[in-house]
Amino acid sequence: MKMYNQRPHKDREDHAACEPRRYVWQIMRQYRHSEAVTFLNDQYWHDSVLYEIRIIRTNSADQAVIIIDLIISEDGLESKKCVLTFNDCYYIGTRINGGVDAKSDGEMIYQAEASIGSPQIDRVVETWKSMFVLTDLFHFSMTLSSTNSEIEVVCKSVSIESNEESNTT
Repeated sequence: MKMYNQRPHKDREDHAACEPRRYVWQIMRQYRHSEAVTFLNDQYWHDSVLYEIRIIRTNSADQAVIIIDLIISEDGLESKKCVLTFNDCYYIGTRINGGVDAKSDGEMIYQAEASIGSPQIDRVVETWKSMFVLTDLFHFSMTLSSTNSEIEVVCKSVSIESNEESNTT
């Protein structure tokens, strides 16, 4: 797979530093509508780490991809590197505040929640009503800890992939 927009690492002449990390990924499941809301709201978001956000716009997919280290144990000692892909997105909004240095490879998540009813879903439905009827949408929002940045997505489904090994702190 060819990677576009890859820049060499600023301290190295070779392009090896640009290569994406290789993980053994497995697709766990794709969730839709109320099942997606239940799945997302059951996760331990607080103090999980956000590494990357990608927005993909093509003629075949409108996706928001979020790469995180998701806490998977109640005591917060185990986490798993995950890729959440929000599919069939009708709204992706971000308010990213800069100026605070992250102490790790990413930024800690303060909170996240999903719902099947929200003012943002109502705005999306109103915006698109002249073209087609939208149903089975859900709203996902995430707030980051140190910068109070926000990410919002209105979409039809979410899929999760994770590496097979969990990280223990």
